[in-house]
Amino acid sequence: MAEQEQKKEQNISDWEKMSPEEIVEKYGAAKLVEMLKQGKAAEERNNVLERQNRDLKEDKEELEKQNFDLRFDQLTSLEMRRAYYMRVNKAIEHMIDDETTGVAEIMDKDEVTADDMEKMKYLTLTVGAADLAYLSKYNNDPEIQVATGGEHEGGDLILKETAAIIQDVDKDSRTIQPKLNMQTRGYRVGGDEFALLMEATATQAETIVNEFKIKQTAIEVPGADLPPMINVDVAHISEGVNAFTRVFEKGERDEMDKPEKARKIQDLMTRIADRRAMVQKGRERIAMLVNILDEDEAKFDKNFTFMKKGAFGLEKDYYVDLLKKRDANPEEFAKLVSQEVSKQLLEQRERAMKQEAKEYAAVIEIADAKYQEAA
Repeated sequence: MAEQEQKKEQNISDWEKMSPEEIVEKYGAAKLVEMLKQGKAAEERNNVLERQNRDLKEDKEELEKQNFDLRFDQLTSLEMRRAYYMRVNKAIEHMIDDETTGVAEIMDKDEVTADDMEKMKYLTLTVGAADLAYLSKYNNDPEIQVATGGEHEGGDLILKETAAIIQDVDKDSRTIQPKLNMQTRGYRVGGDEFALLMEATATQAETIVNEFKIKQTAIEVPGADLPPMINVDVAHISEGVNAFTRVFEKGERDEMDKPEKARKIQDLMTRIADRRAMVQKGRERIAMLVNILDEDEAKFDKNFTFMKKGAFGLEKDYYVDLLKKRDANPEEFAKLVSQEVSKQLLEQRERAMKQEAKEYAAVIEIADAKYQEAA
């Protein structure tokens, strides 16, 4: 059959070089009719193939668009939560595979020692968790709505401007250009939440996020009576490995494959960074509210609902009392704030232990050590 089809195609090719008269003269009228039928059939097949190619091209373009829409946030143009998890997981898997990092060997131990942490401190893998302060204010404050021309315009503005500090995304070419430095990628992982994946040590990452905070506070939102603020903190791969060995017994770890280990470590790192950002938010928010209360009580009352949640939910009476203590002894103010934060952290830690949430307790212990040491 294949030979017959090939012969027919060859005949058609030969006939295409001949005029109808030549075909009739050489092969007869019947052959001319046959040739015309075969030629028409071939033309129809070509048309079908062309339509199929056009449809496939359109389908491909639509799939690429859908993939882009699923991968990138439409407002900020940053990659979203799924991309963040995928990339961090892959980076951790690479660390496990690379024998020079020592990660795989340390993960197999019953306990991570101080020497192990020292060995891992030079690894260049750190994640950052960040969230915008009082985004609901930028969305719902009537003065901002009037100044920006509509509901949620202020919130959209600060989200886009914050994302632009991290990186540019060209929607047409699908290219990403980090702005903080070449080792950082930014993601929008929730409504007011961002994540950073940094090819950096913990020390280098601290410099990166400090730069981020400075640039972000310079954003101007029309009609806003509070400056922008972003709460951001980091967790290093060494801390993720440390938490992993605390949470899971060696027998449990031995049963996990490499992707599952990477997912567990990623989750712990992300939660440690997120916890630290939350603690930082409380510390900064308490001090900020005291200053606002001192300067303008009407402004305090106007913004307190937007800011209260980020300061452990403490009521106004607490700030009135704290302001009196600050005025009586300004030098003790920072210490008083630290004491309140430590108190809130202790209560949260005790609740976690009562719930026997081993994983949560490990995250809190490792995350909070950073600020307890600083205090």
